[in-house]
Amino acid sequence: MTGEELRHWYRYLDWLLALPKEYDDAMWEQILQREKEKAVPFITYAERRGMEQGEIKGEIRARSKE
Repeated sequence: MTGEELRHWYRYLDWLLALPKEYDDAMWEQILQREKEKAVPFITYAERRGMEQGEIKGEIRARSKE
């Protein structure tokens, strides 16, 4: 996701879910940090959750083959 796309989504989420100032500030700092770390992609909660579920299923399958 480009910086412009990230800012677009931030604007959308800011409109959709108003956060208290301290959380809003913390979120903005995280967004800025991720933009600086171009190698680290922004991953949504749903994507992280799906990856975790995939890892768990993989571990279960590996154990069942032992």
